[in-house]
Amino acid sequence: MSRTFGGGGSAGPYRGAKFSLFEGGIRVPLFVKWPDRVPAGQTIDTPVAHIDVMPTLLAAAEQGLPQDREIDGENVLPLIAEGALAGAEWPRQTLYWSSGHNRIVRHGDWKLQIAARPETQWLFNLAEDPTEQVNLAASRPDKVSELMALLDARAA
Repeated sequence: MSRTFGGGGSAGPYRGAKFSLFEGGIRVPLFVKWPDRVPAGQTIDTPVAHIDVMPTLLAAAEQGLPQDREIDGENVLPLIAEGALAGAEWPRQTLYWSSGHNRIVRHGDWKLQIAARPETQWLFNLAEDPTEQVNLAASRPDKVSELMALLDARAA
């Protein structure tokens, strides 16, 4: 197992550990049990984030979102209650993370991680390389530019 620093427990086959921004630090399972609403035994590979918890819980309680602030999360009940939207595509394709001098964007299966100190870029195709072993940043400058544009637009 490859880690960016020591400690943090096991991330299984994934690179990094808790508190890192590699998959080993940010990929965690979400378990849901709601017998009358969520089919048992299903596995959905669509990535969601902690920002989705509040909108999902409010939807489950049949409450609206607060109107006095911007909410970045999505209600994931349609995704989990309707069995991956009954074949429809999940509308959100992009997730963002940041921590200190590090920024990350995941768009579809592609993930770009930018570190400012030291200046480093990692680009991974998570569909082909979920354990982030092959950095494609040098060989795919087109994809780096595309994902940097998403990061820059988000920061603006």
